[in-house]
Amino acid sequence: PLVLASYAIATAAQVCTAAADTYSLMALLRLLLGIGHGLGMPTSLALVAEATPASSRKAMQGLRNVIFVFGSISGAAVVAVDSPDLTSLHWRWLLLLGAAPSLLLGLAAAMFLRESPVFLAAAQRVGEAEGVLAEMRGLNGQPGVDVTVRPPLRPIVG
Repeated sequence: PLVLASYAIATAAQVCTAAADTYSLMALLRLLLGIGHGLGMPTSLALVAEATPASSRKAMQGLRNVIFVFGSISGAAVVAVDSPDLTSLHWRWLLLLGAAPSLLLGLAAAMFLRESPVFLAAAQRVGEAEGVLAEMRGLNGQPGVDVTVRPPLRPIVG
């Protein structure tokens, strides 16, 4: 899924930025980092919307946003601890430290995140979509819920 690509791009760009030896290379890598984030944000919004019961959807979207902001605040706090007056930052190490969350969350996503059942059904991969829904049914303790997928009228190409 795009979420995994997002984590991979973000981690690689962050690590490579720590090794950048020119301003232009650093700027290019930061642009790549932004592209990685841009791939992940809308995809994660869609996955949360699909996988969350309607009664909890707003709270889960809000929690997702809070976690994102917490990451930004944590990054600023680490910088402030390293050099409160910003005169002697160990910026390469800080960049490497900043890659850790995307690496760890990316590994967790690779292990536990499933492809969107809506996407799978639209791509005519109905068996896989039903498998993901069956897994979700089991995780929710709802063995009686029907997970039969009716293919959409307009399939996704590719």
